[in-house]
Amino acid sequence: MKVVIGKNNVNVAGFDYFVGDSPSVVFGGYGDKRTPAFGENFLNMAGVLPAPKLAKVKLLTTTLDVEVSSSVDASLLGGVKVPALGGGTVKLTAGALTENKVKLMKISPMGDNELTDQYNDSPTILQQLIDIGARARVVESVLIAVDVELHRKFTAGLSAKGAVIVDGVLVDAEGAANVGRETTIRVEQGTCLAYSLSEPRWDAAMDRNKTRIVSLRPDEHGL
Repeated sequence: MKVVIGKNNVNVAGFDYFVGDSPSVVFGGYGDKRTPAFGENFLNMAGVLPAPKLAKVKLLTTTLDVEVSSSVDASLLGGVKVPALGGGTVKLTAGALTENKVKLMKISPMGDNELTDQYNDSPTILQQLIDIGARARVVESVLIAVDVELHRKFTAGLSAKGAVIVDGVLVDAEGAANVGRETTIRVEQGTCLAYSLSEPRWDAAMDRNKTRIVSLRPDEHGL
């Protein structure tokens, strides 16, 4: 899958991701989409799925082929932390991406209902989304950069069951019970380069009749 990083945007296989305030965004987050008069559209985060529910979401981790535009804005990359071996971080630069020192990964749900099931099992969050109204959005996928050596070790240990996020770290789903002994990647605030949003579609048209999310509709940046 190819990613093109432009002056102030990130395109994944023809789909434009959001970059506005991306370091504050995490997978499993939700809130309202803001459209400022100046600057990029962004998600105003209201919260994140509780850790026990987030840990139930099976995830795909897809390594991406990256093309970096010569006009890329350094500030787009400069605010992003890159997890490395030993728990440290390194800087994200265009050179690090093009010289294969850093790998870009997409983190997304393994199945169509992975996220909706957990939101539907969170009544307080459902009500928050209903109260936000038509601009309510959930984070359906994030792009994170990972140091090449950590990426190599992590992907080598992945099972067919995919990955999960346990207490802020990405770990192989089969090793989640022994997270302390596994190779993990921190996916905390500050690690997101870009993200995709989806709009909840409900089981009723009127707010007072809404009880569950039936699907998530992708919301492409710029549309």
